[in-house]
Amino acid sequence: MVKKHRVGKRLTETKKQKRNKKKRAHFGGKKPSEFHFKVIADSWDQKKTLRQNYKALGLTADPNQDLSQGGGLEAGRNSRPETKVARIVKDQLEEIGNLPKAAPYVPKSMNVKEQRELMHMIAKYGDDYKAMARNIKLNVKQKTARQLEKRVLLFQ
Repeated sequence: MVKKHRVGKRLTETKKQKRNKKKRAHFGGKKPSEFHFKVIADSWDQKKTLRQNYKALGLTADPNQDLSQGGGLEAGRNSRPETKVARIVKDQLEEIGNLPKAAPYVPKSMNVKEQRELMHMIAKYGDDYKAMARNIKLNVKQKTARQLEKRVLLFQ
């Protein structure tokens, strides 16, 4: 859209119009999603809907609807046909589920300033972590009683 100025001047775009034009240039058509599993990609039919493709793979698009119709978890599982592709997908999903979980983060050390703060709090309160948490002069970072307890265990 071109904004008209006074008669005799050239028709030019305003700065806002140029900015909007640049923004619109980045929006293209929707790109098709990529499958990372070759089995699914090979058996996916672009002419079918998502629900139809899921049904062919032995999966469900809406688990809530599937459970409400069948009356239970086992009924929902048994209502789907067991195809070769469905078995492969099921096996791959089980493999993913059986992968080891990441270990929780455990801090291995703390800086000297935090050690000094903990020493002062231990000297003053001993094992009373709730009292440590309430002291805003020594507990500058406002750590909770449980956080302080974990840090003291790490410190000792």
